[in-house]
Amino acid sequence: MASLAKHRKKPVAIMRATAPGRAQSPLRPAGSSDADGRGYAPSAPAQSPGVAASGAPAPTPAVGAGAKGLNLQSLVSAANAWREYYNPLRALTLVRAVSLIEAAQRGMFAELQWLYSKIEGADATLMALIERRTSALIALDHNFKTLPADKLPPGATPAMAEDQAAALRDAYDGLDNLREAIEFLALASFRGFSHLEKIYDADRAEIPAPGEGTRPSDTVGRVPSPGALRIVHLEPVEQWHWVRPRRYGPWLYNAAATQTVRGQPVDPARFIIRETPRPINRVALIAFIRKSLSQKDWDAFIEIFGLPGAVVIGPPGVPPGSETLYQTAAENVAKSASGYLPNGSSVEFSDAPRGSNPFREHLRYHEEQLILAGTGGLLTMLAQSGSGTLAGSAHQETFEIIAKAEALKLSEVFQKQFDTETLERRFPGQPRLAYFEIAANQETDVSTIVDHAAKLSQAGYRVQRDALAEKTGYDLEPKGPSAGPPSAGPVGRGSRRAATVEPDSPVAPDLDQKGNAS
Repeated sequence: MASLAKHRKKPVAIMRATAPGRAQSPLRPAGSSDADGRGYAPSAPAQSPGVAASGAPAPTPAVGAGAKGLNLQSLVSAANAWREYYNPLRALTLVRAVSLIEAAQRGMFAELQWLYSKIEGADATLMALIERRTSALIALDHNFKTLPADKLPPGATPAMAEDQAAALRDAYDGLDNLREAIEFLALASFRGFSHLEKIYDADRAEIPAPGEGTRPSDTVGRVPSPGALRIVHLEPVEQWHWVRPRRYGPWLYNAAATQTVRGQPVDPARFIIRETPRPINRVALIAFIRKSLSQKDWDAFIEIFGLPGAVVIGPPGVPPGSETLYQTAAENVAKSASGYLPNGSSVEFSDAPRGSNPFREHLRYHEEQLILAGTGGLLTMLAQSGSGTLAGSAHQETFEIIAKAEALKLSEVFQKQFDTETLERRFPGQPRLAYFEIAANQETDVSTIVDHAAKLSQAGYRVQRDALAEKTGYDLEPKGPSAGPPSAGPVGRGSRRAATVEPDSPVAPDLDQKGNAS
C-alpha cells in the first residue's frame, strides 16, 4: 500500500482504518478458493474457456462458498469509500479535463471515469441520451438461433444444433440480471469499456468426465449433478476500478480506484468485456464544461442586465453645493425604482432591444454536437417543438435504428465470451451450431406481405407456399373451388378436397370452404 499513499494519502488511511488488511490481500476472481491461492496464472498463455491445454474439457474451477465477485460491496467498499466524498465537478476546467483524457490514454482511468459518472447525472441532455438509447435496447427481445441445415459442418446434424440452442436457452434463463448486464455493456458506448464478471453457482457438481454424457441427449434437459459449474450472475464492475498499462495491454483491477497504472492481474476468461474506440462521453465532457461556463456568464448577464437600467435627469437650477445630495437621491431612485425626486426631474429606462442572445445559441450548439455524436449523425435535437407527432415518430425510429445496430454488436460480444464457454462445457469437441442473439430484426408486417403476394398473383406470378408461410407465420392451406357449374373432370392439383367428380357425373357435389364434400 506504500505505492498508493503517494497518490492519495487520505483515502489509504481511511481504507486501513475501516478494513485493516482486507485491501492489502491479493484479489482473486470469483470462484477461486483459499487453497489455490489466486486460482489462476496471469502469466500463463491464454486458453479458451472450458478447454485444457491437451484439448480435453477443462476441469471445473473450484468455487468457494463465499465467492461474491470482485466488485461486490463487501470487498471494495472500505477501499473505495473515499470517492463518495469526492466531487470531481468542483473547480473543473478544460485544462483538467484534457489532463484526465491524456492520463486515460496512458491507462489511468479512475479519475476520468469517476468524472464521467458524475456528468451523466448532471447534464440533462446526456442523461436523456443515455436513457433513450439504453431503454430502446433493453426493450428488444432475445432468441437462440441455429445454423441453417445447408451450412452445417460435416458430421453435424440439425438435432445437435437444436440441443445446443436448448443449452444456451437454459444458460441465459439461469442468469438473474440479464437485462442489467445488457444495459451495462451498452454504457461502453459512452464510457469506452465495460466489464461484467461471471459469478458461478457454488452448489452445482462437477461437469461429467470426458466420455461420460457427451451426447447432446445426455446433457441437455438433464438436471445437473450437485455442484456442476453454471454462470448465475453477471456482476457489473465499475469503470474506475480498471487500469491498463498499455493501450492493448491486459486489464488490471484496482480495488482502491486510485489514479495509477498498477493493479491486480485478473483472468480475462472470467469476464465479459466490451470496448469502444470512440466513447461519447469524451465529447460530452468538453461540451459540459463549455456549457457550464456559458451558463455562468449568462447568469451574471441576467443579474446585471436582467432589469432595465434607469437614468435620472436632475431638475434645472440645482443650487451650488447641493449636487451631491441630488446625486445620492437620484442613485437611490435608480437602484430601487422608487423614491423622492425634486420637481423637474425625469427618469428614463434603457429598455431598447439588445439584439440576439449569444448565450442561448452557444448552449444550443454544444447540445447539438453532443446529440450528433450520440445518435451517429441522425439527430441534432432530442425533441423538435411544433412539429407534431410526425417528428416524434421520426425521433423514436432513430433510436430504434441505433438500438438494433448496437444489439448486433452486443450479441457478438455474448457469442464470443459467454456462448463459447457454455457450449464448450456442455458439448466438448462439437462445433458451434447455435448462438444467442438480441432480437434486432424488424417486426414483420403481415398485412404488407399478404398485399404484395396478392399483387404478384394479379400480375401473373405466384409466391411459394412455404415462403409465404414463413414470412407471415400462418399455417396456409389451399382454398378449394366453390360450388359452380358441372365439371367434366377431377379437381385440379393442390386441392385438399376429399371427393372427386367422376367424368359422367352430371353435377359436382357441394363443397364447404375447406374444399370438403358435403
